[in-house]
Amino acid sequence: PTLWRIYESKCTREYSALPYVCTLFNCALWLLYGTPYVKPNSIIILTTNGIGFVLELFYLVSYVAFASKTNKTKTIWVTMAMGVALGGVVVVTLVAVHTHGGRQLVAGIACIVLSLAMYASPLSVLGIVIHTKSAECMPFFLSLFNLLNALVWTAYSVCAHDIFVA
Repeated sequence: PTLWRIYESKCTREYSALPYVCTLFNCALWLLYGTPYVKPNSIIILTTNGIGFVLELFYLVSYVAFASKTNKTKTIWVTMAMGVALGGVVVVTLVAVHTHGGRQLVAGIACIVLSLAMYASPLSVLGIVIHTKSAECMPFFLSLFNLLNALVWTAYSVCAHDIFVA
């Protein structure tokens, strides 16, 4: 619904790109975690986050297409900074660490940190909500599906005995 509203109005209004950026890079980090170099036999992690990455990339490009020049520039800079950070995590994980356990630890901690940012990112508009006394710019469905997503991954982590996925 949020992206549809942006498309219909041809502007991003008070919506923030931060949830899209955080989710894009969250999926990218989980793709790293699910590779055979880090966590072998993680096809579920790879496929779901691969699909999520493609969808979030579409959402982010759509957001940028309708953003004001200021929001567009800000979004691009934040995305580039996150890309550099992701590159750093990839290099450290794959080059500096030489065991699967060590790679899982480095990538897993990075995934947890970014997952927390992703789940908290819809709250980035909380100041606007309080100031305007309107929750219109607070993405309800994004918040709801973030909760459902967290519950599903927690259940998976229990079944797979993988503490980082929780």
